[in-house]
Amino acid sequence: MLTIGAALVVLTIFDVWFSTKKDFANILHRDLTLRRALKERLKDGSVAKIEIERAAGNVKVNIFTSKPGIIIGRQGASIEELRQELSLRFGEKIEVNVVEVAN
Repeated sequence: MLTIGAALVVLTIFDVWFSTKKDFANILHRDLTLRRALKERLKDGSVAKIEIERAAGNVKVNIFTSKPGIIIGRQGASIEELRQELSLRFGEKIEVNVVEVAN
């Protein structure tokens, strides 16, 4: 039996999203791999949360951080490099947004 505490943990780890039964496992695996890659790459950026939105072949990633300058880099160079690296690695157009959160 699933307890309320376990259900809350599941909802906080995974944002609610929908997929067809046929594609569910593949999309979930890709999202988890993308999230792991971002956490590894941005481990010094004080990342609070990563949201992944999928729509019509486009992937939108929102990175919530208290230190956006570390992720964005000088004149946006780091964020552009991250976009290109993720697009090549996953074979999809990936849009990356950095959102500042208050401490």
